[in-house]
Amino acid sequence: MSPLVYVSRGMCCVIATAAMTVALGASAGEVLDNTKVNNMIKKGVSLDVILKLMEPSVDPSSRVQGTTFRFDASSEAIISIQEAANEGKWTKEDAATLQKKITELAKKDEKLLKELVDRALNIFDNADPNEYELMMRTISREGKRIIPYLLVKTSEESERKRGGIIDAIGRIGDKSENVVREATNMLFDRSKPVRAQAAKAVVTLIDDTTAKELIGRLNSRTEKLDGVATALGYLGNMAAVEPLTKLLKNSGDSDTRICAAFALGELRAKNKETVEALLSAILDEHDEKLRETAATAVAAKLGDKRAPGHIIQAFHRYRTGRAELIKPLSYIKDLAALDFLVEQVENDDPRVKKAAHETLVLLTGEDAKDSEEWRGIITVIRGRPDWIQTHSPRVPDAKRDREGALRNDGNETTPTALR
Repeated sequence: MSPLVYVSRGMCCVIATAAMTVALGASAGEVLDNTKVNNMIKKGVSLDVILKLMEPSVDPSSRVQGTTFRFDASSEAIISIQEAANEGKWTKEDAATLQKKITELAKKDEKLLKELVDRALNIFDNADPNEYELMMRTISREGKRIIPYLLVKTSEESERKRGGIIDAIGRIGDKSENVVREATNMLFDRSKPVRAQAAKAVVTLIDDTTAKELIGRLNSRTEKLDGVATALGYLGNMAAVEPLTKLLKNSGDSDTRICAAFALGELRAKNKETVEALLSAILDEHDEKLRETAATAVAAKLGDKRAPGHIIQAFHRYRTGRAELIKPLSYIKDLAALDFLVEQVENDDPRVKKAAHETLVLLTGEDAKDSEEWRGIITVIRGRPDWIQTHSPRVPDAKRDREGALRNDGNETTPTALR
């Protein structure tokens, strides 16, 4: 007899299963989920092989839960198994067996998912950024199946916990009706930071229909609308421009007006009525944050050449918020703004002095130690072709990036009202 190694039938099954797993793109130790199982079914893998893959992991450390699966037993997921079974020519009995098994395994994970959410809430409350991001990655890997356990926590007393919950929901991106409804409801949360986080989250969840519903909510006279206005700015739906402009002009709520100005900037709304409303807001006599936000919208987002004149006028008219107000001047090539900023390098207020210097650096790409040296630089700049041209008032973004300007130009920015 030749020196062959005999392998038991059970061992052959394990070897065959492992080989099938690799052939189907699931490496040993990899976590199984509904999508991978459905793909196996469609490719004709038998029920016996798939059930073998669902046995407990020989290496519990491969996953916190100690298994090799991450299954969803929602009605949508169970239906998808039946559809895959039909495509894979499975019998109804085999499909039912697998559905029952996946439901059973998913239920076993309920306790573990609840414990994971509870741990997450503690981390959200502690606000350690590294732990926060690590937990977000862990939650995101669980996918839609953890959503029900997140949704039941949206009424937590701590605003940090509620903010973390809506952040996690947005990252997972489940667009189910109940999820979208809860996310949009949190645009009206009692906490500004939570409303800000909800505004970012809904961008990943809602469609044009839901956006129209949000636009309709701008007519409310009883609800806090800063979160809705911010979300509409992120969403980029131009149908929101007119109602947001009216909100900016007519709202009696400071936070709402600030967020409306922010949103109109994000939407790059250059129609006459909107630009005039934003320019007027730069000169608002009551709210320094609104002046700052409107100035940023007109200068940074719209590139309107009238922005420097209004900013300088507001600076001379009001004493509060001056340092922040002049920073948007870094976006517009304007010779009068250069002269104005050089004057402010000698300002008695150290915050204004610092802001003027930093803005000149961003605006010119140069640096100087004092106002006298700046005046020499400005004399040279006056003769440069890129400053003589009037058709392109914006400072190139590439230069601003090199000089360390704010690079966020989309969903990562947040209006001052919600910070």
